[in-house]
Amino acid sequence: MELEKQLLSEFGNRRPFKSPDGYFDNLEMRIMSQITAKETETTEDKQISKKRNIAFAGRLRPLLIAASFIGLIVIGAATIHFFQGNEHIQQNNNIAATPTATTAKEESADTEYLDEAAEYMMLDKDDVYAYLADN
Repeated sequence: MELEKQLLSEFGNRRPFKSPDGYFDNLEMRIMSQITAKETETTEDKQISKKRNIAFAGRLRPLLIAASFIGLIVIGAATIHFFQGNEHIQQNNNIAATPTATTAKEESADTEYLDEAAEYMMLDKDDVYAYLADN
């Protein structure tokens, strides 16, 4: 409170800042003219930048398509190589695990299976020979 009284006594109620004469008379018209001028500048700038972006995207689009196809081809080749490599390793493991010569016991097991299948389908030797002769 004391500070306020001191400031009032020293400076009074006068305003330290003044506006120029006639400043507020044409203020509205000046502001509106500046707004429309800036709007036209910004819309022109936006249209020019959009045209540039469209032109740039038009030139860049074929390159993006080509790059995506190359990427797909590389990923596909890597996937095929990976899976074929795994199959090759599995085949090598299977070959090493199975003996090369078959025993008589295994051959008889195979023929038993065929005999059971033929009996189930009610085929006799004549039907099998006729089928083989046709094909």
